[in-house]
Amino acid sequence: MKKLFIGLSFLTLMSFSLFNDSSSREIINSCDKENSKEKCKKALVPYRYSSMKVTDITFRGYNQIKEVTIPLFFDSKYRFVFNTEGLPHDIIIEIYDKHSTERKKKDEPLFTANSSQKQFNYEPEDGFALTNIYVNYLIPAAESNGDVEKGCVVLMSGFENELSFQSLDGGDETN
Repeated sequence: MKKLFIGLSFLTLMSFSLFNDSSSREIINSCDKENSKEKCKKALVPYRYSSMKVTDITFRGYNQIKEVTIPLFFDSKYRFVFNTEGLPHDIIIEIYDKHSTERKKKDEPLFTANSSQKQFNYEPEDGFALTNIYVNYLIPAAESNGDVEKGCVVLMSGFENELSFQSLDGGDETN
């Protein structure tokens, strides 16, 4: 009976220590969405706001790819502003004109950047008639000390606003 009690006590202590170790895992989130959004808005000027996408990224012990589709509705010039200040590790950002299931090995990205720049713009060349762009976030494996590291990328898009109206006196006004 005494051996049974000692055995159960030992198992209880072992299970408590196992659960205690896993509960000490800390989630470290580096994302400051509001601050990043404000910086993107400033960088978007003089373009008119079209859309925004915040992509949350959790760094793991293996490589990952996240693809985001951005629809384009206007036959206009676009600006895409990326803010990666909310990432604890650098990633690579690639932009394509085709979905990953449609691309061939030889297809080159339209644009590539490293998140170490913290904030940057992409403006497609004139003459591109795109209906969507596809943003790939290439997330490298991150070594972990048991903590979970998270971050985010804020992507804001805007289009060039070139509206012109006839004034009452017959002249052109641009707004």
